[in-house]
Amino acid sequence: MQHNSDRQRRALFAFPWLLIGGAILAAFVLRALVAQVYFVDSGSMRPSLAIGDRVFVEKLSHWWRDPQRGEVVVFDGTDVWGAAANGQLLTKRVIGVSGDHVVCCDDHGRIVRNGRALIEPYAEGRSANFDVTVPAGRLWLLGDDRARSKDSGTYVSTAAGGSVPVNHVLGRALGVVWPLDHAGILGQPGTEDPHDAD
Repeated sequence: MQHNSDRQRRALFAFPWLLIGGAILAAFVLRALVAQVYFVDSGSMRPSLAIGDRVFVEKLSHWWRDPQRGEVVVFDGTDVWGAAANGQLLTKRVIGVSGDHVVCCDDHGRIVRNGRALIEPYAEGRSANFDVTVPAGRLWLLGDDRARSKDSGTYVSTAAGGSVPVNHVLGRALGVVWPLDHAGILGQPGTEDPHDAD
């Protein structure tokens, strides 16, 4: 009887620790594979994202599909645009995907993708000039504050031509969760690609 009592006490003592360990493991898996909140420390995505915003990023969709045009993504800048971006997590908008021909800019200062000008109500300013075809397995990413953002357009003369590998993307930013006065869902493109001008 004493042995059973000892086992029961040990089991009761271990149970809370197992729960805590399981919760920590679940939180780690959730953060690594499902979703995470990121801190914005740059103004390159203004006015969509401001310095100090906390952005909710989902990571699941990129397990079965590549990032889509118009989405805001968080990606690992290591070995992308030189030493300045190494070790940094960056946030930009997908303007072009593999095979897209992207040009800046037309006579009205608009980005042109595959021969069609883009309507981008979220963007401010004008990007550096470029005329590129996005290589396979890569993305063309721009900040919404086009005049100030360091992005694909800025680094078009680098060895990789400014594009970013798809496999560097960590997830898709869905919205701002903090501060509350800037909280909200980030606009995402629909299946009809509404960013194209008529």
